[in-house]
Amino acid sequence: MVENGLYYVKDFHFDGARLDATHAIIDYSTPHVLQDLVRTCKEAAGRPIYFFAEDDRNEAELISKPNGLDALWADDFHHQVRVHTNGDNESYFANFTGSIDDIVATLHKGWFYTGQLAPASGEKRGTDPSGLDRHSHSCYCIQNHDQIGNRALGERLHHQIKLDEYKVASALLLLAPAVPMLFQGQEWATTSPFQFFTDHNAELGKLVTEGRRKEFGKFKAFNDPSVREKIPDPQAETTFTNSKVNWDESKTGDHNAVLSLYQDILKLRSSEPALHHAQRPDLNVYKVNDKVLAFTRKYEGTTLLSVFQFKKGQSTVELKEGSKFEIVLNSQDKKYKTSDSEDQTPTLEGTKLTLNGPSAVVLRVVA
Repeated sequence: MVENGLYYVKDFHFDGARLDATHAIIDYSTPHVLQDLVRTCKEAAGRPIYFFAEDDRNEAELISKPNGLDALWADDFHHQVRVHTNGDNESYFANFTGSIDDIVATLHKGWFYTGQLAPASGEKRGTDPSGLDRHSHSCYCIQNHDQIGNRALGERLHHQIKLDEYKVASALLLLAPAVPMLFQGQEWATTSPFQFFTDHNAELGKLVTEGRRKEFGKFKAFNDPSVREKIPDPQAETTFTNSKVNWDESKTGDHNAVLSLYQDILKLRSSEPALHHAQRPDLNVYKVNDKVLAFTRKYEGTTLLSVFQFKKGQSTVELKEGSKFEIVLNSQDKKYKTSDSEDQTPTLEGTKLTLNGPSAVVLRVVA
């Protein structure tokens, strides 16, 4: 395993790797093979490289030990956002409420489960990450190959919710102090699904097709066998071709509007030290009401306030008295308007910010 890591780092100049299913990498030696991999590859590279673990145990020690991994995939964030926006409540989503309170707790800690009992499994999960000095120990996403490909039809989040809400989820991902991960095409809300496809021999392929359709029988939407037959056949070439993204669509219409938002927030994240500095004391995240959450990020005298509302309706956010604010970015700007957008432009009057629907607003404290 270590030699394989060195091969990619030295011969192909990889900048790092995501390690799959690290919970299943059992090693009783000292140091653990994961520590050995990280240490050896970083020493050999002679440049910054990064290792991320796909591991849903929320184990802080994987990244707190010397030669620990740089960050963990924190799926709790994905699950909370999906439950809040789309109402998913089956399988592992049953462990999450998607409430503003729980999204705030997830952002504050980096992940949600820190030892509590998970209702769906009936088991305790997670450890407390508060001893870690940075928030970038978590890698966040709102889409990835597992979370889309393991859905029966391969739907992406923006296929199931309005684009105004999707833009808020995207802004939350990009403005949070965790490491954001983007999945091919999400940055322009691609029309393409990402369906589970395989290219096995006929005998194995038949078993994969049957097994996949049987697997979804436990979901209410697929209780009917005739409905399960509509789940795309992993062996069919069309399942593969349907999953290819169309890069040209990013240049037009709604797709380009969403892409512009992604580009502008990423530029802001790069140019504003408060948004790329991720020390734990510099984040203050809080609930405004049952629809709105906010957080401040600070660095060397600069403070940015980000406010998020996913749902319809008007909300008033009372800002800090005695301070002056200016809007740096807002997801309802005409530049980012999409075909489902309504006239929901936020307004700022003194220290009162009014949100008129799904919105993500970044404000700078100027005095």
